[in-house]
Amino acid sequence: MIYNDMDDMPPPPLKGTEPWNKTLFDSIIQRMGWFESEAEVPGTLEYVLHGQDTPKRPLKIDRILFPTEKLLERGWNHGPIGVEIKADNSPLHKTMLQCFDYRRCFFQPRNHPPTHLRYVAMYPFPTQHVPSLLIGLGLATCYVNTYGDFCLHSGDINLMPRWNSGTIRQVNTGRKFGSR
Repeated sequence: MIYNDMDDMPPPPLKGTEPWNKTLFDSIIQRMGWFESEAEVPGTLEYVLHGQDTPKRPLKIDRILFPTEKLLERGWNHGPIGVEIKADNSPLHKTMLQCFDYRRCFFQPRNHPPTHLRYVAMYPFPTQHVPSLLIGLGLATCYVNTYGDFCLHSGDINLMPRWNSGTIRQVNTGRKFGSR
């Protein structure tokens, strides 16, 4: 939206709030140029877990990141990535459960084909110390490090290379079913 003068502009969101983090996240993704981002993408829960209530309202994930040709050429094979953006210091367990539900959704983006998500990342959460749980559930964490790099981890696996370095990490975990 374009504003004619400063008086028409809404106040900026407070630092660390969810709107602030969404604005910051969008600027990072746009600067990187590795993903096309769609905001507030509606999804349909494909099945409800035993004892879980049916959602009372339509589900929407904050962002879905679609890899650009530039990223695919580097070997990206993880498909689109969902991102749930929270305020600083939000409880991790509630966000993890929400992301776990999104792994069971079928999303209908406006500008891309309908999709399931292999990974759903939580932002801004630095990498957590539950690697096998995150990898097995297809959950990830993302944040910006002190050098300004966008970091995307599933457990102890770094899915994104540093700026202009290396190729994408190929992950062979989380693909099996049943007992191991």
